[in-house]
Amino acid sequence: MLDEWKEYEELTLDTGSLKDDGRLWYSNTKNDFAGYARAMTIIARRAYFHNEDGSLRNLEGMTLEERKALIAETKESLRRWCGLMNDEEREDKHAIDNWLFYYLADTLSIRRRDALASYLKKKDAPENRKEEAFRDLYELDDKLHTLIENWRKKSDFNNILSETKEANERLSDFEVYETVYSEKQLKKQEEGESVSEPTPPSKKKYKESLDYILSLIDKDSQYESAMYRKNTGKDYIRNDINKIRYDKIVANAINEGPLRKRYLVCKTNDLGIKSITEKNPEGKKLNNGQIDRMLKLAAAWLIKKDEAPEGTNNVLITKADVSNWTKSKNKLEPDETDKYRFNNEKVFCFTRVTGNLSSLTKMRLNPKWMERMDFHIVDEDKLDDFLSEHPDYKFFKDLGCGKYIQDGENKRY
Repeated sequence: MLDEWKEYEELTLDTGSLKDDGRLWYSNTKNDFAGYARAMTIIARRAYFHNEDGSLRNLEGMTLEERKALIAETKESLRRWCGLMNDEEREDKHAIDNWLFYYLADTLSIRRRDALASYLKKKDAPENRKEEAFRDLYELDDKLHTLIENWRKKSDFNNILSETKEANERLSDFEVYETVYSEKQLKKQEEGESVSEPTPPSKKKYKESLDYILSLIDKDSQYESAMYRKNTGKDYIRNDINKIRYDKIVANAINEGPLRKRYLVCKTNDLGIKSITEKNPEGKKLNNGQIDRMLKLAAAWLIKKDEAPEGTNNVLITKADVSNWTKSKNKLEPDETDKYRFNNEKVFCFTRVTGNLSSLTKMRLNPKWMERMDFHIVDEDKLDDFLSEHPDYKFFKDLGCGKYIQDGENKRY
C-alpha cells in the first residue's frame, strides 16, 4: 500500500509463475472478493493518470471530450482486467486482459495441488491412490481452464454460463479422497484415544474454484450499474457503500491521484508493544509477523487519516486490504488486535458504525503510542528533505505483499 507501483505489478504479474495466492489472498476471495475494490482502484489509477511507459499524462492539456474518452478507456481497462469485456473483444490484446480470471484459475489450482502434495506425503497413502490422485487433479485443472477459455471466447454468454453451471453441479457429486490418518493418529486410535478426522484433499474443493469464477461472471451486471439509482419499486437497489461499481472505482481513482511510492517513517524501530493474553498476562514480545502487522496497520491508518478532514482520528479501514498486504490474517478481528498493549492500553481501537447504507469499521491508534513512534508517511521524492530535519529517524520501504516491512528498514526504492 506504500509502494503502489509494486502493488500494480503484483496485480498484473504472470499468474502462471505464482507459487502462492499472490496479492489477493484466498481467504479474502472466499469472502465475496473482499479487497478487490482497492485492487481495481489501483488498475484504474494506472490507466487514467499514466501513459503506457508509466509517465504522467498531461491531463491539464485535455479537452472535456478527451477527458470523457479517457474515463471510458479507464472503465474498459477494468473490464479487461476482470475478464468481462465485450464478446468481440475476448481475445487477449493487452497485458492485463482477463488477468483476474487467469489469477483465480491458477491460484486455486495451486491450492488444490498443495493439498494433493500434503496428501501424498502421508507414508501410508496407497500407491494406486497416488497415481489416481495425480490423474484426477490434472484432469480437473484442465477442465477449469477449458471452461474459462470457452466462456471468454464464445459470444453466446448465457449458453456458456449454463454449461459452466452444469459442469459445476456434476463436479459436486464427485467422491472425496479417502481419509488418510498419520502414523501418530493411528497409534492414538490403537491406544483408545479419540482422534479428530483429518480433512482430506477433496475433489469437492475443485467446485470452489468454479464457484468463484461463476461469482465473478455474475458480478458483470453489478459492476456496470450506476452508482445512484432512483427507487423503481421491485428493481430498487440500495446504494451499498461496499458494492463495487465501475463508476465508483473510477471516481475514487481520480480522487486518489497517480500511483506513488512512499515510506513509513518513525522515530524508533522499537514498537514498545506487548502481546497480552490470558496465558501471558505480563505479555510477550512481538514476533516478526506481528511487528509487520503493527507497522502496516499504522501505515494504513496514516494514509486514510491524511485523506480525512483535519482532526479526524477514527478512520475507515478496509481490513481485507491490510490482510492482503500482510498475508498474516484473513480478518483482523478484535480477538486478534485487542491483545496488543502499549503501557497496558490498547494500541488499536475499532469502532463499528451502523448507518443507512451499511455497517463500517473505523479504527484509531493509541495517541500515547503515536507520540512515542511519531509516524509519518513520506513520498519518495521528499524523503531526503524530511531526513535532513530528522536525521535519526528510521524509514521503511514497502517490499510488497507477504514481505516483512521491517526488512525494508532504511532501504530506498
